[in-house]
Amino acid sequence: MFQEGENLLVFRVSDTGIGIRREDIGRLFIEYNQLDARANRKIEGTGLGLAITKMLLELMDGTITVESEYGNGSVFTARIPQQAADPVPIGQEWAEKLRAHEYFESEDETRIVPATIAGDIRALVVDDVEINLDVARGLLEPYGLIVDTVLSGKEAIEKIRRGEPRYDLVLMDHMMPEMDGIEAVRIIRTMIDSDYARNVPIVALTANALAGNEGIFLDNGFTGYLPKPIDIRLLDEILKKWVGGLTYS
Repeated sequence: MFQEGENLLVFRVSDTGIGIRREDIGRLFIEYNQLDARANRKIEGTGLGLAITKMLLELMDGTITVESEYGNGSVFTARIPQQAADPVPIGQEWAEKLRAHEYFESEDETRIVPATIAGDIRALVVDDVEINLDVARGLLEPYGLIVDTVLSGKEAIEKIRRGEPRYDLVLMDHMMPEMDGIEAVRIIRTMIDSDYARNVPIVALTANALAGNEGIFLDNGFTGYLPKPIDIRLLDEILKKWVGGLTYS
């Protein structure tokens, strides 16, 4: 309940997707429930994202609502009440810092320092969602890595089979349509007759980072795993462990 002395943060996210039928909106935030399974049969997902979003907002005394026109997309609105810590406007200087994502001035702030590269180091990122490839590329390129991307396990297999260019690291999405990451890695490790294919570091990218799942990936030919969304600190550890030629100041 919004009270006096509070500010209300409002976030709106809109899309131009297939939209939601009016009769389905009541089921939208139910766990493990995917609407219009026929239309979404090639889209991965567990039906937990919106349910978790709603739960987190309610823990902060917030709400989420949706407006949708079937065939034309949806608009999601999240509202979060916030106590006003200081009624004084933040001013132009801090507004510019926030706009530039410079949130901290502390000299003690710990930052990840990008590595310096000795020679050409090449990474292959495998994911069926193009925006995920863009995010991974944006995280890897500041290290100086040469980044190639493909949209399927089959494309990754062919790149490894050809052997040129050779990759120092492969980041492989776990859940992909047609062929998942585990099957793709099995083929790379056992059906391509080369030491390169048997030994190239392949790290699983997974939104299913539950306790005990690391063992499943390691038992199926992966050399490590990274939860989604990618945490830059964990990525840094992966690079330190599996990529040669990186030096850190």
